[in-house]
Amino acid sequence: MTPFKVNTTLNDGTPVLIRSLGPQDKEDILTGFERLSPHSRYLRYSSGGVKLTPVDLDAMTCGDETKCLSIGAADLNRSEHYGIGLARYMICEDEPGFAEIAMVVIDEYQRRGLGSLMLDIMITIAKKNGIQAFCGYLLPENRVMIHLLRRVNAELRYTDDGMIRMEMSLSNPLVSKRVNGFQV
Repeated sequence: MTPFKVNTTLNDGTPVLIRSLGPQDKEDILTGFERLSPHSRYLRYSSGGVKLTPVDLDAMTCGDETKCLSIGAADLNRSEHYGIGLARYMICEDEPGFAEIAMVVIDEYQRRGLGSLMLDIMITIAKKNGIQAFCGYLLPENRVMIHLLRRVNAELRYTDDGMIRMEMSLSNPLVSKRVNGFQV
């Protein structure tokens, strides 16, 4: 994987660093995870009491961006290791051209544009790696993510178990428009 760093700002002017994550970041991921409220954990993992396992951490720090990639965001007004968000994609073995994407932002940084910034970067990298579409699952209560996905014209449909399956073509003009200006 080619390491990268992007310095940018949130909608409120907060300076952030968004960079690729690797195995050396496992402790920082755990520390950021502990900052999530039970409600945010529930929206991301469908359970407020979830704990990250060593297998989860290995998946979040995969070093082969053609198969999986994780990026993390840090508030530059705080310690460089003060993680405020994470996004990850993993290639879907059973769906050629698709990668499952997941994102989480700690509570105090939600609704400030970080999720959109991380999505832009993930789209840019995924397209460079030949990924044609993102997919993922979310709870119907996750209104902020639903709003973001509707803005990029993602297809949303309910599954039999009450979840929402999202599919987002990376060749969609609304998706391509979002990533103008990002060089990673």
